[in-house]
Amino acid sequence: MDTTKLKIEGLTVLTAEDVYNMLVGAFEGGSNYWYMLKRNAVNAIKGNTQDMQGEPLVDRLLTSIQRGAVIEVHDCENDDLLGTLTAESWAKGEKLMSEQQREHLGDILAGNDDATTADVFLQFALMGELVYG
Repeated sequence: MDTTKLKIEGLTVLTAEDVYNMLVGAFEGGSNYWYMLKRNAVNAIKGNTQDMQGEPLVDRLLTSIQRGAVIEVHDCENDDLLGTLTAESWAKGEKLMSEQQREHLGDILAGNDDATTADVFLQFALMGELVYG
């Protein structure tokens, strides 16, 4: 995904590329142990990004949210709704990381992030707190 075209409001130190990298890290590995996108969420993502057929789901998810979609995320074990991802979620995740997990935020800024860092970012962006791990 060409992150230079992404505009993410409310970020203070992270870039759109950082957010994209955190989503790839979370959705493709770091958070797989707790999250689930139900069929209605996947259909909403695909419906909002029909022009992106063949692109990775994470690219389509971020674009769909940028286009106004609200994506529900559920617990993979008990099906409970954990929260929703919106255009404002990324700034919330950044803010909470800067307040509560500065070492992870520093890892993102230094380019030393990993799947755990991505998982922390997604949890803050989605639920406003660390619930898992």
